[in-house]
Amino acid sequence: MAKTVNIHEAKTQLSKLLAKVESGEEIIIARSGKPIARLCALASNKKQPKRKPGFAKGLLPDSVVPRSFSIRLWTKRLNRFFIQTRSLSALRLGGRTSQPLPVGTERL
Repeated sequence: MAKTVNIHEAKTQLSKLLAKVESGEEIIIARSGKPIARLCALASNKKQPKRKPGFAKGLLPDSVVPRSFSIRLWTKRLNRFFIQTRSLSALRLGGRTSQPLPVGTERL
């Protein structure tokens, strides 16, 4: 059976009413004795398990991440690409670039 509360009680006791709703109760909110709203739990109120860092370690095959993968090499390649792109935009902007260069790099 649903519990009926008036608006004033619902406003002052909202936290307690929500705790009752979470436990499975249904609350009816009434104005002057006439029901106007119903509080009930959502169907998707399941708690998701906490994720742990590194849970997928070892799940990717070598074909996805090759052993020859080098972060330093790819960082150099990406920096070189962005520096070339910025130097071309600098020619269009009259020598000024809109973004700072990566740390440890020089203007071409």
